[in-house]
Amino acid sequence: MVHFNNDPPRYSFSSLPPRYSQISFDDQKLKSSLITDISSGNPVNRLEMQHYIFKYLWQNNFSTPIAKQLQAGGAKVLEVGSAPEIWSFDMANSYPLSTFIGLNNSPTCNKSITNEPLNATVLQNNSLSSTIPFPDETFDFIYQRFFLPQLNLTSSFNPNSIFIEQYNLVKHMIRVLNPGGWIEFMIIDNLVWYNTGLYTFRLTQAYYSLTCDGYDSYNKIDEKHLYNMLVSIQQVQSIFIETKRTPLGKKGGRIGELLCDVLLQPIKSNKSVLCEYMRISTKEFDKMYNIMLQEINDYETYCVSHRICAKKS
Repeated sequence: MVHFNNDPPRYSFSSLPPRYSQISFDDQKLKSSLITDISSGNPVNRLEMQHYIFKYLWQNNFSTPIAKQLQAGGAKVLEVGSAPEIWSFDMANSYPLSTFIGLNNSPTCNKSITNEPLNATVLQNNSLSSTIPFPDETFDFIYQRFFLPQLNLTSSFNPNSIFIEQYNLVKHMIRVLNPGGWIEFMIIDNLVWYNTGLYTFRLTQAYYSLTCDGYDSYNKIDEKHLYNMLVSIQQVQSIFIETKRTPLGKKGGRIGELLCDVLLQPIKSNKSVLCEYMRISTKEFDKMYNIMLQEINDYETYCVSHRICAKKS
């Protein structure tokens, strides 16, 4: 894996590392992955499961009208974010004639994916997460999902710095995008569930208040803010937003139950920290958690995901 210096140079496709043997994500794996137990708490496994769930819900990996170009071949695609190998490798296997690069801004790496497709690679970005070390007008399609800042219990949360960082990152993404190329963001309102009960609200708010130093401030980056960012940069056109509502728990069937497990896993994994923060015992936490699961079914709780797409002028 390539590591950039703190002051990243400009990279071109000729400087990318060699590819390795190909792996396959076929429909059978998708189907089997949707019935497996995801209670291990492994963050990468959770993200991989989340990928396949949303691929199933949306019936595709993207909404940008670029499929024909990807199929024809020669397209250069960049994914920016944490654990980019999941989406990028899946896409690389679907479109073997195009090239996919994942720029990883997180120390997390999916060790379960041991081989890279021949037409894909992942680069580790150790510089500022708001920079992209590629020349101007390099890619035909740039993708980012679940971009909200990583939860960090050891650092203070500054909402203004988050907005500035994301704005600068969007500017860099557009900078390295070819004219006529597309950029797409996918986000989920994982801080706002709808039709929630009292215990669901208390536990989710406690978790995000603990990790973000302010539930309301953290939740301000949404599809509307992304839309406004794109408009303010004044280099894109044809902006559109697609939205999907997904029932959680039994109301959503097996997929709804799996998605609920995935979204609740961070709360469950931070049980001891939350108990201390909320000043409750582990027994009280377990009781609240079980009531929350029942509330999700009784209140027919649901979440909302969005895809925001734009074309560079």
